[in-house]
Amino acid sequence: RDSMEVPQPQPQPQPLFFTGNVPEAIAKAQRENLVLVVAIHGDDAECRRMDDETWAAPDVQEALSSCAVALKLTWDSTDGVFFRQTFPVVTVPTVYFIGKCGKPLKALTGFMDATAMVAAVCEAAAAFAEPVSVQPQQSPPTTQSPTQPELQQQQQQQQQQQQQQQPAAAPESALEEQKKRVQEKIIAIKRQKAEEATKKEKEDEIKRREQGKDVLKAKTKRAELQAKLQAEEAKRERLAEKQARERLLNQVRLEKEQRKKLASPANNSEAAANPTQPAVPPPQSTVANVQFKLLTGETVRHQFDTTDTLSDCKVWLDAEKHLERVSYRMMTPFPRKVFSPEDYGRTLADLQLTQSTLVLVSPDAAAATASYGAAEVRAAPSAAPSAATAGSSGSWGYWDAVKSLFTSFIWEPPGNDPVQQSQNLGYVPNYTPTE
Repeated sequence: RDSMEVPQPQPQPQPLFFTGNVPEAIAKAQRENLVLVVAIHGDDAECRRMDDETWAAPDVQEALSSCAVALKLTWDSTDGVFFRQTFPVVTVPTVYFIGKCGKPLKALTGFMDATAMVAAVCEAAAAFAEPVSVQPQQSPPTTQSPTQPELQQQQQQQQQQQQQQQPAAAPESALEEQKKRVQEKIIAIKRQKAEEATKKEKEDEIKRREQGKDVLKAKTKRAELQAKLQAEEAKRERLAEKQARERLLNQVRLEKEQRKKLASPANNSEAAANPTQPAVPPPQSTVANVQFKLLTGETVRHQFDTTDTLSDCKVWLDAEKHLERVSYRMMTPFPRKVFSPEDYGRTLADLQLTQSTLVLVSPDAAAATASYGAAEVRAAPSAAPSAATAGSSGSWGYWDAVKSLFTSFIWEPPGNDPVQQSQNLGYVPNYTPTE
């Protein structure tokens, strides 16, 4: 019958820090000839980081278990307060390496990584293992030859000295081997860290290039979207302009048809046949948006009530543009109408200036003609009596009437065409008369 193999129990991992009290840890270090490592820690972030990264590293645990007795004390504990009274502790974390006779070999403060801690343990172990020179005892010179008991006593002393020197040599060789292994591990750790750093640099470079590509794609996509939106906006503007043009043309066509219908004889006969049927007036708005075109080409808009008079519009325009000392008159381009002084007392509803209306402001040619005529009279005062005498005769009045009737068919006096006066003064109204 084959013998069944019984699984061997695996050894439990020993704890890193000594679980007893301070005197027991000191006794163990003296008995086993080891370095006493005392770690003072608290509850801050650096202490927790050392617990997670430094003390948990396998290299640190191996180095401490081979050549030291590690003891961990809290800042506010009884043993910690007693230790701080003996050794100066300024901050946490603090690590003391104590050698023979309570002599501090090395002290570290603040956070230290695993590599630095292993190097510090090796340095403390090397300083702890330095041999103590023991000089042999010299017997006082005697003139007599030593007896047999004295020789035996000297031999026993020499043997004891050799036995004391042998354990010191053995730990020194062991520490040399331990130090060599730790240095090899340090080199391996550094090499591993260098490889990890190189790998991380490559990964970061790849990630940076991918991010650059993503940013470039996002910029290209945004530019395409912006161009598309601009094209759609331009298309909407063109469509709105086309619709506005069509509405304007339809309005003009309807107005032409309405004028033709009103001017047709059939409509006149129908109106004469039905004199009792009242015409239903279209609903009128109570607000008039008047746009004034000034002599300088500037446009001014204001909203009036249809019950306001044209004189109210003139008062507002004089106050808005400081035209109190300027002589001008108002007119509409389509249908073209020059407002007379009597029209200034009529309301906007009576003048059919409702809803949106364009009013042109042109210079007052009558005032300019009057001033020009006064200048001619002052230049030739002697001609006035003869003209008055000629006007009193009947023949001169007859020929004057024929001349005025004849010239009215050939040309219009320059003071009656507001558009021509505006063009002569350098102002061209911005409108297109319809057919």
